[in-house]
Amino acid sequence: MSDSAEVKPEAAAPPAEVKPDSEMKTEAPAVEAAKTEAVVAEAAVAEAAVAEAAVAEAPAAEAVKTEAAAPAEVKEVAELDPLLKKQIEFYFSDSNLPKDKFLLNETKKTPEGWVSLKKISEFKKMCQMEATVPKLVAAVKASEFLAVDDKEENVRRTTPLPDSDVTIPRSIVAEKFPLETTIDDLQTFFSTHAPVLSVRLIKISEAGFEAKDGAFKGAAYVEFDTEESAKKVAAQEISYKEEKITMKSKADHITAAKEARAAAKGKDDGKEKDSKKRSRDSSGGDEKGGENKREKRDRAPKT
Repeated sequence: MSDSAEVKPEAAAPPAEVKPDSEMKTEAPAVEAAKTEAVVAEAAVAEAAVAEAAVAEAPAAEAVKTEAAAPAEVKEVAELDPLLKKQIEFYFSDSNLPKDKFLLNETKKTPEGWVSLKKISEFKKMCQMEATVPKLVAAVKASEFLAVDDKEENVRRTTPLPDSDVTIPRSIVAEKFPLETTIDDLQTFFSTHAPVLSVRLIKISEAGFEAKDGAFKGAAYVEFDTEESAKKVAAQEISYKEEKITMKSKADHITAAKEARAAAKGKDDGKEKDSKKRSRDSSGGDEKGGENKREKRDRAPKT
């Protein structure tokens, strides 16, 4: 016997089951149909999601369209009114602002000196001139010494106020005008002789002195552009409505007014002293009504 072991042949693997062609042909269309149905379903889901997103975005998109369609706010632009420009420049001028307590206090409410244009438009004179904020903005923009803020709501001077009253040297006092005379009348009248910056009617109290609550007695301050103009006009002989008017410098007028007040005060002091003296004489004693020392001595009993 041979030492080698007997090798048995391996068993062959069973052949794979092969389906008939008829069964394969039947199974293929079913698989294909299932795939197609899945694709269609997925597409439907995606389409529904897109539609839902479109519906959700529609209001936002509509809002954006509406916002874009809304017209931007346009500020009214007014034409320049020379009379309004002249009036608002007068309010802030060296001639008026230092004497206008209300307006001067308004300028002190902000470090820059801004004053509300709306508030100015409500001034009596401005109402008469039918002023509006846009009209005042146009006037301020045309001015050489006024400025308007970025919002076009406030106005201020661009130059500082003088330290002293610069109006006195260039002003005169004119008298003997009819009592019905107005500021505009005098402004027009004196403008034919020299450029006029301002006119103020002088009000006189019952005591005979200037007072804001007094009555117009036919005199007015007239401020011209320069001291030379004031002197030139004051030196002329001028008539108003066939009545010769008298004129003198405002400086001389102020000096005379101070002297008159001092004289009146002296008279009042004198009257008060006379009254006290008469009171002492009538009482036969001192100011307290007692007897004087001589009377007491004369009446004292001798010892």
